[in-house]
Amino acid sequence: MAIETWPADPATPADPGRRGAIRATAQAIGAARRTVVIGCGGGSGPARVLGHLGLTLGHDVRLALGSTTAQAVQVSQLQAGDCLVVVHLWRLVRGLRGLTRLGRERGATVCVLTDLRSSPLADEAHHLIVTPVEGFRGGPSRAAMVADVHAVLAELTTTGSPGDGQPHRYVPS
Repeated sequence: MAIETWPADPATPADPGRRGAIRATAQAIGAARRTVVIGCGGGSGPARVLGHLGLTLGHDVRLALGSTTAQAVQVSQLQAGDCLVVVHLWRLVRGLRGLTRLGRERGATVCVLTDLRSSPLADEAHHLIVTPVEGFRGGPSRAAMVADVHAVLAELTTTGSPGDGQPHRYVPS
């Protein structure tokens, strides 16, 4: 995808299906008792953004990066009423696929952000956001995926935090 074809505001994707998936992902995080965000490799950057700012917005969002074993500890504690967000970018590692399946088996709502419409993670996802990551010289760009993460966060500010009925807004000082 050339820069000229990107939407003027990358936080508002032009694809209505992607917009719906972003909205559904935000609603899942907003309704969840707790959310665990996992990713690896290039997906760790967008995962960190979602984990940090989701918590800043007042939601119980736990970032689980690092070894597959450390991530498995967090995912194995999920249950119905919880949410698992999986950020997959470019190369799929076997551990990430197993963790996604584990989250689904534990009863969590599974949301996947990926660059592949045909990702094997899609089979386990309740909500799937497919983001183009074409960069330069064959490498992936994280810009559009981070923009989609920000779109989820923007949508999340309108859903409020469980239990208080009030929307939470992040205003930088």
